[in-house]
This record gives sequence, C-alpha cells and structure tokens, in this order.
Amino acid sequence: MMALFQPPLHHAPEAPAFAPLPLKAIASPPTVSHSITQTWTDQAIKCHVSDADCASCDIPKGNYSFACQMAKVVPVLIQTLGKPDEARLRKIFPVGLVKDGF
Repeated sequence: MMALFQPPLHHAPEAPAFAPLPLKAIASPPTVSHSITQTWTDQAIKCHVSDADCASCDIPKGNYSFACQMAKVVPVLIQTLGKPDEARLRKIFPVGLVKDGF
C-alpha cells in the first residue's frame, strides 16, 4: 500500500519585530511645517480674522498642490507670537472690516 503524501508541518509565523501602527496614526496628516509658524503672513491674518472661514478664503478655490494648513497654523502663531499687530490688520483690511480685539 502506498503512503499518502503528507505536507511538512509548518510552524506559525513569528510575530513581526515591530508593532504595526494603528490605521489612525497612518492616515493622520503630517505636522505643520515649522517655517510657516514663524511670522504672521497676510494669509494667516486673513484666516484669523475670518475665524478660519474656508468658504471666504482663496486657497480652497485655487488649484494648489497643497492642502491649507491655516487652521493648524493660526493657533500656533497666537500661542508663540500673540495676536497680529493692530497696525498690520489695518494695513490689510479697510477700516471697519476688522472687529476690535483681533
């Protein structure tokens, strides 16, 4: 009688030497570039004054190769530099368009 073929016994694969990252960690966007959190740009000021109202912003309407980071940049600027200078606000916006206290 002929012996039936039995494949060799395989051991369970060993666990990887690293722990895989959770999906949320992989899908989260990269951190904000340090260079854009160093000074109040006109765009950052406009975002701050509009309370980050993307509907009134030019960036989402343009054909840019990047996603707007202002919602992340503005809080960093406020924390590190304080609110934008009043004179700079008046230079960017006509009188009466900026609420006091910005």
